[in-house]
Amino acid sequence: MGKGNLKIAAVVALMAGGIYPPPAVRAQAQPVRLDNDQARAAAWRALQIGKPALTLQIASAMAKKTPDDFELIFLQAQALLALDKHTAAAAAARHAFQKGADQGQRFDAAHLVAKAYFAKGASTRAQFWLRRATQIAPDQRAKSLSKRDFKFIRRGKKLSTKLFFSMAPTSNINNGAINNQITVLGLPLKTAKPHSGTALTAGFETSYTHKINARTSLRLGLFTLGTTYKLSSAAKALDSGQTGSDFAFATVEARLGLAIRPKSHKNSGWGRLKLAGALGHSWYGGDPLSVQLRGSVQQDYLFSARTHGDVRFGINIQNRLDGTINSSKSANLEFGLTRKTQKNTQIRYAINAQKSNSDSNLVQYTTIGADVQITLAPMIWDIRPSFSIAYKHIGFDNPINGIQRVDEKVSANLSLFFPKISYYGFAPTLNLSANRNDSSIDIYSTKDLRMSIGFNSTF
Repeated sequence: MGKGNLKIAAVVALMAGGIYPPPAVRAQAQPVRLDNDQARAAAWRALQIGKPALTLQIASAMAKKTPDDFELIFLQAQALLALDKHTAAAAAARHAFQKGADQGQRFDAAHLVAKAYFAKGASTRAQFWLRRATQIAPDQRAKSLSKRDFKFIRRGKKLSTKLFFSMAPTSNINNGAINNQITVLGLPLKTAKPHSGTALTAGFETSYTHKINARTSLRLGLFTLGTTYKLSSAAKALDSGQTGSDFAFATVEARLGLAIRPKSHKNSGWGRLKLAGALGHSWYGGDPLSVQLRGSVQQDYLFSARTHGDVRFGINIQNRLDGTINSSKSANLEFGLTRKTQKNTQIRYAINAQKSNSDSNLVQYTTIGADVQITLAPMIWDIRPSFSIAYKHIGFDNPINGIQRVDEKVSANLSLFFPKISYYGFAPTLNLSANRNDSSIDIYSTKDLRMSIGFNSTF
């Protein structure tokens, strides 16, 4: 290419309607010169009619003079992808992304990188570049396109990973009693004072989903979560000799799940049947706390397009490593009803019961409870608030120090999601919670206020 012209055989005179003219015309073809605009048009036309090799030849020849030209790099990436050269296509598209002069060009390049990685089978990297494309999308249409492709990959992806992170100031790290002193058998005893501070939580969940047949899917997963604390100045002033790490908690679980969709019947209200199990190990203050085995079965039922219910039964076997007397076996049952209104507000009602058996009087109890969860339709700036309140009545089977223990627990939570403040498809969530336990034995009466900030995916 010299002075903006490219010498190419006349067979690339694409304006005639195709790449290759009839034989008689080909025999008379003579070399001609195409200016830059004609050559670019020829490259695009070759790509459109399924001749990516010619597109690559033209774009590569022109790029020798202008190696930083976005359009030529992008054309090469498009052609390489069409030729199933996925690794080279991803590299070229990443180069185009770097050379993009505006949001539109950078979006197109990021979207092309995702396509190349998806074609290569690298779904996780494809999703990362789709998040990147969403972040720089020039308009709502482009953003919707990248979100659609992200969801498409997620539906067909067998391996997925979720990350968790939150920071939560709390008024009661150690579950300290409300009253600083109680009387037991006529003797005054001092109780642990509440320690305030900030909880830092991080973790991840990785799961692999295998579709056994059209109705049944199997999921295998690994879950881990850890929380440590930073004591406040007020807590340090209590001079208890404890640090935030003394209250640190960590757990790791291997999980198994089976979901079975019902056979398709026009008037059937049966929903999915879900079976789940988990084997886990937990630590408290850096020391082994327990080994836990959980299992559950849940049946969903569809009453209408806007109303569905569920029944869940679960068991929990916990072997305490810090003291075998505290080991327990428990069973729980829950009935739930979820209703979505015409204004897109979702309300869930649930009642539940739990029975725990143990050699320890502190872990042998019966619980009856209820809760309501309300998720409102998006409000100003698309903020979607959700609110929940729960109540539990806990009756302990055996007296403790001669006193029959009965607890009344009330908790309330408010969550605000801010999707407009999004970065790579993740937006902040502000959670406020208040918990209070009133017990017939003062040492077990507690209250806790928490505020946490986390991040959730917007799609």
